[in-house]
Formats: sequence, C-alpha cells, structure tokens
Amino acid sequence: RMTKQNLGADVIVWPETAVPGFFDLVEKGALKTFIRDAQILKKDILIGTIWREADQRYHNALVNIGQNPYGVYKKYHLVLIGEYYPFAEVLAPLFTWLNIPFDQFSPGPFPPEPMRLGRYHAGMAICFETQFGEELRYQLPKANYFITVSNDAWFAHTLEPAQALQEVQMRAKALGRPFARATNTGYTALIDVDGRIIEQLPAYAPGVLRANLQPYTGLTPFARWGELPLLFLLGSVFGFVLALRYLRRR
Repeated sequence: RMTKQNLGADVIVWPETAVPGFFDLVEKGALKTFIRDAQILKKDILIGTIWREADQRYHNALVNIGQNPYGVYKKYHLVLIGEYYPFAEVLAPLFTWLNIPFDQFSPGPFPPEPMRLGRYHAGMAICFETQFGEELRYQLPKANYFITVSNDAWFAHTLEPAQALQEVQMRAKALGRPFARATNTGYTALIDVDGRIIEQLPAYAPGVLRANLQPYTGLTPFARWGELPLLFLLGSVFGFVLALRYLRRR
C-alpha cells in the first residue's frame, strides 16, 4: 500500500528481509501482479529478499523487480554464525547425525557491480557491510551514491540501531557519497556526503521517507587509497621507534 502511494519516486527501497522467503516463489505468487506492474511502469523498486540460484545456493539479496531481467545485489560479507558457519564441510555431517537442519547463505561476488538505476549507478550494502569502508570503496568511482538496507530487529531497543546509523554517516563522509538507508525497525535516513542526516524516520514505527538525493562523482583520499596512508604512517612510526632503540644501544 505505501509503495503504491509513492510510485512517483525515481527509486523505491524496501528494507532487508522485507520479503522473508525465496524470491522465485513469491514472484509467482504474492508479488506476481506487483512485479508485472513495476515492469510495465519501469519503476526501480528494490526489495530485500532471499535469492535462490539454480544449484540451490541462496543469497541475502536486494532485487530490483522493475528491471527485466532483474537487477540483483547479493551480499558478499556474511555474518559469522548468523549467515554462515566456519568449517561447514566438517560440521555438516555432525548436524545431519544429530538431525539438526544445517544450511547457510552463500556470499555474492566481490567486488560487486554498482546497479544502474535511471541515469546513475548505485553502490549497494546490506546490514553490517557498511562497517567495512575499505570494501565499499571498490564500488567507486562508478557508484554515484549508495543504497543500504538493514534489519535491526535483532537488537530491539538497544544502542545498536543508532550506532549502525552513525557507521553509515562515517562511510558517507569517508567515501564522498550520499547514502539512502532503509530499515525494518531501526533508523531509515538519507545522509549527505558530509555525513549529515538530511531526512530521518523515527525508529520502531511504520513510515515512508521521501527525500531528494544528489548523486556525486570523484574520489576522496580514502576512496582512492583506502587505509594505505594509515598503514604507511604506522610503519614509519614503528620503524622510527626501532631505529631509536638501535641508536640508544650503540
């Protein structure tokens, strides 16, 4: 209902796990008519869902239902234990013997290709991928802005949703790109290239955030070099300390 009331927007974003099921099932059922209308209208509508491959691997994904074929972003940095298990090949027989269901998400390709939305390209990030600026910068300079979605329901009424929003503010400033963030229960917001919150919805309440976003080009020093200057500085300090100790011994 809220989406249909806002079809005038250039891009519409649903949060992570907005459709908590396999997309290949809902596209033929509950969302069949909605997807058909989105493609007729050529509307970029991104929904958080589970994308299943032909070989039965599946991904935490953002799917653009307005494109034909679908535009799909597959989360590449998965949450340990929450989305995948270490040593899965070793643990799988044990789980089978204990009669415990065992399955996990598969990571998407890295670096991901920014998605073309209208005249511009959008970089993508799902959930805690926004913590890793060193990885996000690989979507530049092609990405003119970023779209990030999250499901903060896991953390309920804690400080984590606010902290996650602050992490996105830091990424926006470091990368020199605005961020549009959509969440289920956390903070949905639009953040400019200086890390300032331009528009924001209250947490834990349904709503629609309508806002204008200014795409950007160019590279900040961090986007260009990442953490190399910091590593060089730390290496220089370490080398200076070693040299000083050596000279004192003489």
